[in-house]
Amino acid sequence: MVFGRKKKNQTAESVESGDAAEVDSLDPRAEGPWDVSEVDSRDGYIDLGSILIKPTEGVGLRLEVDEKTKRPRAVNLDVAGSTAQIQAFAAPKSSGLWDEIRKDLKDSLARNNGTPESVEGTFGTELRARFPAKTSDGTDGYRPARFVGIDGPRWFLRTVISGAAAIDVAASKTFDEIIRGIVVVRGNDPMPPRDLLPLTVPDGAHRASGSRATRRAALRNSGQSADASARVRAAGKEAAARQTAEQNGGQNGGSGGLQPPERGPEVTEIR
Repeated sequence: MVFGRKKKNQTAESVESGDAAEVDSLDPRAEGPWDVSEVDSRDGYIDLGSILIKPTEGVGLRLEVDEKTKRPRAVNLDVAGSTAQIQAFAAPKSSGLWDEIRKDLKDSLARNNGTPESVEGTFGTELRARFPAKTSDGTDGYRPARFVGIDGPRWFLRTVISGAAAIDVAASKTFDEIIRGIVVVRGNDPMPPRDLLPLTVPDGAHRASGSRATRRAALRNSGQSADASARVRAAGKEAAARQTAEQNGGQNGGSGGLQPPERGPEVTEIR
């Protein structure tokens, strides 16, 4: 698979190679995620409509579905006790969204006892937060969450990571690699900024029976257990519920569609 960043190539032609390398190192998207215009083929990807993602051994993939519209609203990945919720949104041509969203999100997290902190991560500036929670033995503890935002050409990709991968570099490596490989399909239709880009259910997917299903959600060869998957879903739901930077849903009645979706029926990819 050959990837080509037009911006990167233009930069290399306009400055000396050493300067180009420095510019590329400052570009959070220098190694992905990609716009569909930057890839040569869709072969090998799971096609979820606005998001193309490659299957990874040991990683469970689920789609969250809106209860009212019955449409998918988020991609969820489960691995080794951590979860990542991924969504893509429309963005303006001339500017990105992450800077303003990050500020609003940080204020909101602070109001909800999230102790947010801006840090420089794999994809540029991101937010880390810790929410008060009870441990399994009833003592006071916390649940970590990591909020990653990536601006692309007319789209914005947001990931909320909870579990060990939210704070541990080694644990987050799998998620980071998957995010790098994502391809966003923005489409040519005009859309208000912050509207959720539509997701579709792939052929061969299985719909779970209810919102509290603990059925294993995994790609082929995944070793994720049902109990662990249930704990991951609970952690992801709690972390998502805390993110209240935007109060109105993009596809569901407003231009602020960056709040996490409510838990709905799940669609499980079983290839």
